[in-house]
Amino acid sequence: MDREDFHPWKDMMGDDWDNENRFEGWGAGEWSDLKATEKVLLRHQRHLDILIEAGVKGFRFDAAKHIRPRTLKAYVDYIRQMCPDAYIYLEVLSDDPEQHAPFLGWADTT
Repeated sequence: MDREDFHPWKDMMGDDWDNENRFEGWGAGEWSDLKATEKVLLRHQRHLDILIEAGVKGFRFDAAKHIRPRTLKAYVDYIRQMCPDAYIYLEVLSDDPEQHAPFLGWADTT
């Protein structure tokens, strides 16, 4: 990966954790996150392949609500394709049903 594979970092304040700006570029103020480009997605798929080939059957996506739903769905679908009996858990950490709504039917959430 190189610089072009990352979103520029930016600060988030207050309720930004759960608003429409929560997806990329802020990294909890500690890092820049990866763009969901084909290059990045393919690299992640290779990593998932290694894990599945090693026998991993459980996948936890930390801070799932901070990943664009279409990107997260691509990962979930890929895992289901490669390992249909895998257990997938999405960490949403919200008591707001709206935060969970995009992920209903994909995997367990909290």
